[in-house]
Amino acid sequence: MNQDQLRRKHADVQQQYEELREKIAELQQAYAVATENTERATLKQQIAAAEVAHVQMAQELATIEQQLHPDDAPPGITAPAGGDTDTDIEVETLIELQQGGEPIFPPEPAEDSMRPNSPFYIERPGDRTVITTIRKPGQGATITIKGPPQVGKSALLDRAVAAAREAGKRVALINLQEFSAVAHTDADTFLRQFCRRMTAAAGLDGSADRLDAAWNEPLDVTRRCTHYLQQYLPIGLTQPLVLALDEVESLRTRPFCGDFLGMLRRWHTCRATDERWRQFDLLLVTSIEPDQLVTDRSQSPFDVSTVIELSDFTPDQVSLLNRRHGMPFTSGEEQQLIALLNGHPYLTRRALYLVAARELRMTPADIFVDATSEEGPFGAHLRAQLQRLREHPDLVAHMRQVLENQTCAEQSCLRLRGIGLVRRAGKAVLPRCQLYANYLRERL
Repeated sequence: MNQDQLRRKHADVQQQYEELREKIAELQQAYAVATENTERATLKQQIAAAEVAHVQMAQELATIEQQLHPDDAPPGITAPAGGDTDTDIEVETLIELQQGGEPIFPPEPAEDSMRPNSPFYIERPGDRTVITTIRKPGQGATITIKGPPQVGKSALLDRAVAAAREAGKRVALINLQEFSAVAHTDADTFLRQFCRRMTAAAGLDGSADRLDAAWNEPLDVTRRCTHYLQQYLPIGLTQPLVLALDEVESLRTRPFCGDFLGMLRRWHTCRATDERWRQFDLLLVTSIEPDQLVTDRSQSPFDVSTVIELSDFTPDQVSLLNRRHGMPFTSGEEQQLIALLNGHPYLTRRALYLVAARELRMTPADIFVDATSEEGPFGAHLRAQLQRLREHPDLVAHMRQVLENQTCAEQSCLRLRGIGLVRRAGKAVLPRCQLYANYLRERL
């Protein structure tokens, strides 16, 4: 078979491969929302059969690509550095194709920022909603990503930003914690800094004269910010704009929090009457419940947004992540890890990395024996969590109550969840994982 025939065959198989991937994704979404045991069992069988066919097709693609010259080969699943190769099924296929059971990707420290196409990213049901929505042009979307600390919100935000850029949109990504000390208390200073950062992050003309002109308008400070965005920011803007705000919870103690969020709500509402605002998407990321940030629902951007809530990994997701690391934990050790960490994404990734990175010479036994030690694998993280709790002395007693009685007042529960220490299980309030329970019982 000559090169042209190989490329045509590759294109045909690649198309079938993509169609099957979409079918698997649809089946997985249906499985995620199914409630009847019979339906779930049927869907699970269909997913398993489709995955087998997917692996076989991937192997066929790999064989074809091996016969193609690297410069001529279309980007396929054997080129993990480029292309869309980061979904659950594709990465799993890559690993299964690797001889010896070793992952073809080097382990990544959990502390590092996760690349949008990292093979260790675990896609969850809400991911596709975010990515699909942010890729759509000319509609204007408001999306909220929420969940406890270190659950993967910023990683999903980074993937959404990458998807927006691939779709031809400009992106202004702003971490709301990273403002000057003065901006923490003064609305005028904060909003001027906000406008400058938004302009710079979007790669637009940041002329101080334009900002000064907007600030000379006889308007209140939030309307000056809106005026600047509406009148001056579009200059030179030939693409839709995505404003992505991380760490929105950092606004909670600021006196202008309600006014700022009310401004974002008005921007959302403007889409109904102004075509320009339909070129504007808004992404919000928060670790605390929206009601803790704004009590007036008519001024809340969260009430009009698509809300994606992330939770800790399921046992199946932990198992998937273990396989992607080359199975550093046996099946029994994997269950022990789940029992200890309850799928806490950061802690699970850290444990898997420490054992998978063989140069560190750590074993699963080391992880479990030293789990609550100050010098152990989770020591720095646990000390930081304890320090966050002690910064709120009134919450210490409530955390003890959770440890002893599995109960807690509603507002205190929300605050402890915002720190990342507790979770709900029906009417009970529990430590987020057994590791936290063991560590805090020794120190509170």
